[in-house]
Amino acid sequence: MSQPTPHPVVVALGEQPADAALAFAVDEARRRGCGVHLLHVVHALPQGPEMVLVQSVDVEAIGRRSLREALDLCRGMAGETIPVTGRLLLGTVVHELVDAVADLEAARMVVLQHRDLSRVRRLVSRSTTSGLAARLHVPLVSVPTG
Repeated sequence: MSQPTPHPVVVALGEQPADAALAFAVDEARRRGCGVHLLHVVHALPQGPEMVLVQSVDVEAIGRRSLREALDLCRGMAGETIPVTGRLLLGTVVHELVDAVADLEAARMVVLQHRDLSRVRRLVSRSTTSGLAARLHVPLVSVPTG
């Protein structure tokens, strides 16, 4: 996508809608006079002969569509005065997000939307928030769905 503005508020997008995180990020960007930069990571599955039985789905195309929809929603919230940019990443979620935020050099903060998961599901899928909090060098905000 396009180049983010200096010191943007970064929103990490997942598979679920992130309306609350986008609204928070736009409000924060408006207060601070900066832009919003969306990052969506498509979790890349290993490909090889052992994956023959797995139905192939174009996850990158789905990720691009999700990012485009989030960009449209965010631009609608931001209006004309706040620049909104985005980038699609492929790989493991926490690793790719940490690297992308480091590449920005001066992100103001990273915002993500808290997923409402059961304790069992959270143990199995791990917490993106915990992984990011342990590795990022900028503030991290986890916004509840409501």
